[in-house]
Amino acid sequence: MGDDVYRGFAHDLKTTIPAPSSAQVEGHIGDDLRLYSILRTDITMSQGKANAQCGHAYVAAAIGALGTPEGDAYARLIPGTKICLDGGSLQKMQLLIEQLSLQGIPCFPIIDRDHVELPDFDGSPILTAIGLGPFTRADTPRALRKLKLFKGLQA
Repeated sequence: MGDDVYRGFAHDLKTTIPAPSSAQVEGHIGDDLRLYSILRTDITMSQGKANAQCGHAYVAAAIGALGTPEGDAYARLIPGTKICLDGGSLQKMQLLIEQLSLQGIPCFPIIDRDHVELPDFDGSPILTAIGLGPFTRADTPRALRKLKLFKGLQA
């Protein structure tokens, strides 16, 4: 197996990740694989917009992982576990992207643009979510373990 190349934040960082051996993959196949969406929560968005941004993050992570042993194993799971975490502010989200990229962990920032939902969505590009995974529970990056589960938008 060769190395997989992923693009990081803003599609300008290239990160090489060694492909796992077939023995390592055996431990990853199964119901323990999960995709993550980290939702930005310092902006105002409707429940529908939040759901859509999380969906974009899950799809980006799943498609980005296709061709890797974990990605292919996750694709065989129906429907597969998905976890949404509270990412907090723009600054926290950007720091998380930097940390993950430096560790060689592929992440998929979701940038909403051309949609208007005032006050925060005026059509300009805005970071709303990050997609990651799939990972097993044991392989979940430490930075994600520190985040709280997203509990929904406050009315």
